[in-house]
Amino acid sequence: MMHQKYQHQIQQQRMQQQNRVRQLQQSPGSAGAAKRTAPGTDKRAIVIQQQRFKLAAPPPPFKTLQQPTYNPLDKRLRALLTQTALGRVENAQSLYQSRQTGLGIPAKVSPRNAVFLELEPYGTLKVNKKLGEGGFASVYLAEEVNNGKKNQALALKVEKPASIWEFYILFKLRGNMGIGPLQTPPLRIHSAHLFKDESVLVMDRFKGTILDAVNKMSGQIGEGIALMWTLDLLISVESMHHNGILHCDIKPDNIMVDNSEGRQAIIIDYGRSLDMSMFHDNVAFVADWDTDNQDCYEMRKRQRWTYQTDFYGVAACIFTMLHGSFIETTFRDGRHQFARGWKRYWQQDIWLPLVDFLLNPNKVCSIPTGEFNWPRDCEKTKKQLEAHRRAIEAYLDANPKVVSDPLRSIREVLK
Repeated sequence: MMHQKYQHQIQQQRMQQQNRVRQLQQSPGSAGAAKRTAPGTDKRAIVIQQQRFKLAAPPPPFKTLQQPTYNPLDKRLRALLTQTALGRVENAQSLYQSRQTGLGIPAKVSPRNAVFLELEPYGTLKVNKKLGEGGFASVYLAEEVNNGKKNQALALKVEKPASIWEFYILFKLRGNMGIGPLQTPPLRIHSAHLFKDESVLVMDRFKGTILDAVNKMSGQIGEGIALMWTLDLLISVESMHHNGILHCDIKPDNIMVDNSEGRQAIIIDYGRSLDMSMFHDNVAFVADWDTDNQDCYEMRKRQRWTYQTDFYGVAACIFTMLHGSFIETTFRDGRHQFARGWKRYWQQDIWLPLVDFLLNPNKVCSIPTGEFNWPRDCEKTKKQLEAHRRAIEAYLDANPKVVSDPLRSIREVLK
């Protein structure tokens, strides 16, 4: 009887998933079926009520995701992953859905030409300017109006077509904060809004990226700051991998510096990320897009990869923090290395083994090239991540001034 009941639940889940796929096909650009608006209401977004967010249990493994290799940007794969993600978070209290079109923020918005809009649960938001723009999304600076306290600066990430993916990944990570080494939360999304033609993520606003800090300080942020931010990146990557998440796009302009004291480096932009729990253990990925030096060696050579992309991304950030430019590597003595040398007063006993691991994880961890097993590989790389993390922690604990002194300059340039 229990077996029959379980089979019935699985059939219901599959029927729900098939309905979501049909809705996606019938509404191009929409991230999923919106909840019906109650008769007589004119609200632009409808709150989905739930007392407490809880990530839904993963469905049985998909028979369609048993291939050995996937292109992570394949449209059919992304549609399947997205509709699965929506099924897991559609009852989240901070998720809002609407059948109407999006906010329609004009292209030319500035402090002199600010835009006022209504968005639940904030009431009136004032959009002051565009902070940045990517291939699929634009980010705007906004603030709450008349909220009874000092107006809080927010960032609105507007993506077209609508997508639930980044919201899902961050909620999964925040829900698993007690699992792994992560002691501080990843990027916090206040709310997500799914419209017919676009999605909007309301997030904390940060004053700059690692790349901004390097540029404003003419490439001289100091080794202590580089070690401190590298520690944050190692902790974040260790936690992501422990919880089955690949970021797949770690680079200096995707690392924000927190507003309070500049003491924390926070990874952003999870649009390309992957949830390994949706695949079988031996899966790997191949990139078919244009690559450059900020992409790992395997991507550039059209070889299969998993964890290599995130480790290489951390190495790229380290190179930029130390050398003030984008990463350059060379292949010498059978190993990938930084193409630029090390200053003799740098902590080479920390940097050299760390960078060797990040650029050559298979060799350092004795993982056969071309063989993939996510649980096994995570266990082996985890030991290396822990060792390097502890080495940096020990050095910073014993030498607090290497951080405190240059940190004042960081705060000044990122005001």
